[in-house]
This record gives sequence, C-alpha cells and structure tokens, in this order.
Amino acid sequence: MQDYGTYDPQPYGNYDPQPQYQSQPQYQSQQQYQPEQRFQQQQQFQPQKRATGVHSILRSGPIGQPGVVNIWELIFVPWLALVLILIIFLEGGNNGQVAVLVVAPVVLLAICGLFIRSRMKLGRHAEVVLGGLTAAAVVAAVVVGVYAQVASLREYYRLGQGASYFNVSPSSAAGGKSDAASLVFTADSKVDVTRTYGFVDGRSASGTLYCVAPIATRDSTSERVQYWASGVDCCFPRSGFSCGDSNVAAAHGAFVQSPEVQNSEFFKSAVLGAQKAYGLQLGGDFLLVKWVLDPVGHRHTLMRRSRNLVLIFGAVYLVISIIVAFVIMPTIKE
Repeated sequence: MQDYGTYDPQPYGNYDPQPQYQSQPQYQSQQQYQPEQRFQQQQQFQPQKRATGVHSILRSGPIGQPGVVNIWELIFVPWLALVLILIIFLEGGNNGQVAVLVVAPVVLLAICGLFIRSRMKLGRHAEVVLGGLTAAAVVAAVVVGVYAQVASLREYYRLGQGASYFNVSPSSAAGGKSDAASLVFTADSKVDVTRTYGFVDGRSASGTLYCVAPIATRDSTSERVQYWASGVDCCFPRSGFSCGDSNVAAAHGAFVQSPEVQNSEFFKSAVLGAQKAYGLQLGGDFLLVKWVLDPVGHRHTLMRRSRNLVLIFGAVYLVISIIVAFVIMPTIKE
C-alpha cells in the first residue's frame, strides 16, 4: 500500500503552494501476530475457573467444598472421642471424681448434638454422619467406663482410702480397726471352714447364698469371733466355704468389705445363723472381710483389669471405626 502521508494545511497568512506531508509509520502486517501471542491475549480476558478437584473414596466430595469429610476424620474423630472418655473414666474413677464422670460425657454429647443440628440445617450430610458416629463412640465409651467403675475402679479407690493393719490377731477387737481397708493376720490365722454358714435369699429367683466363716488361730479355743470371711455363692449351707483365697494355706491377708456389705441384712442373718448353729459369740463390732493372699496385690489387680479393659476396647473400636468408615464413605460422597 502506498503511503500518502498526512496533509498539513498552513495558515492563510503564510500560504505555501507546496503542501507539506508528514511521514506516518506503516501499519504492522497481520503476519507479525503470532498464534502464541493471540492465545496469551485471549487467556488474559477469560475468567479463571475454580478448581473442583476429583472425587475419591477418601473424601465425601471435591476438595475445598464446604461440608466435605475425609475418611481419616470418619475414623479418628469418633475414636479419639472414645479414648478421651475412657481416659476420663479411668483417671476419674482412680481418684474418686464421680462428678467428672457425669459432666464430661454430657458435655461432649451436647456438643455432638449441636454440631449435628447445625449441619442438618446447612444440608451437610457428611458432617451429620461424622457427628452421629462421634456421639455413638461417646455412648460406647460411657458404657464401658461405667462397667469398669462398678467392677473395679470404685473398689480400687475405696481400698486406697482406708488404713492397713499388719500382724493382726483374730482375737483382737474389730472395733478398733473400723477405718481399715486391708488386714494382714498373724501367720497362725486361718478361715475355719468347718463352721461355714450359708444364708439363702429366698426372695431371689436364683436363691443367692450369702456365705460366712469365722477367722481364728489354728489352736484357738475361743468362741468369740471378731472377723468373718465372707462372700456370695461360694459355699454350701453348712460346708464347702471357698470364698476368696480361703483354701490357700499361705494366705493370711484380707480386705475389709464395703459398707454396703457390712450393713447387708443378708450377711447379718448369715452371721446370726452361724452364731446359733455353732454356739459362737459375736464381737461387739465384728468385721466382714474377704480372705486374700495379697491385699496390696489385689488392689493393684483391680487397676490392671481396668487398664487392660480400656486398652483392649480402644484397639477393638479402632478396627470397628476403620471398617465403618470404609463402608459409609461411598454412601455419603456428594
């Protein structure tokens, strides 16, 4: 294309018959625009697309999407809640903190309930499932914790609060040892199984048998009994006393039964029955005890049982949590 320039007229006062033209740069040809440059220019004006991620069995929806739950959360959040409650029961029961055993689960369940409710309103079903699994784990932990508390921890705490007496004579007054938790009798002490008495609870369907037998020295001729070995369903009405370690010759220890047992009408009836059947005399404040080989070891056994229960149940629930997470995850993928 020919370049004609640009016409520049002069004022009428200085008329120049020869028009002046200014040169103009030539337009760039279309061949100078490379395809790469055009693509880059187009990309600058296009809106950026939001990364949506990809679905996976390990998460319930795309990355960055609200309400998405991954499989690790489904496994470990409920399991950690369970472990927390079990530890609270173990330590709280060990120290007699009964209020903590009630408050902690209630607070955690309330948090789970509020979480589930808020997520249901938002339509985040995956998080609702997570809250439900966590609440179920808390309930399971409470059931196991209550069992441990009743079976072992309550007794462990009680035995740790009382006094221990050693070299106790069976003829010594029991009233002076009312604060005792454990007793170690003299080496010549034994459970006199020949004067066993079992009182049958006729009101129970199974006929519970409350068993007692006097503790005496091997060559004792005294008829006054201060201490009674005791147990439930471990004897016949007049023989066969096998409560605790009464049949172990080396056993000389005992721990004092709980106040509930001391005040039981059934055990009192058994003691009165033995008194009449064998012509015995009762001490002013007799004590019911459980005959054991090692009172201190018995208390440690109670704690060891509770710890083993917590460890085993925690491990089993972790396996259950893994299985449940892999089964539920495909159903909650959005």
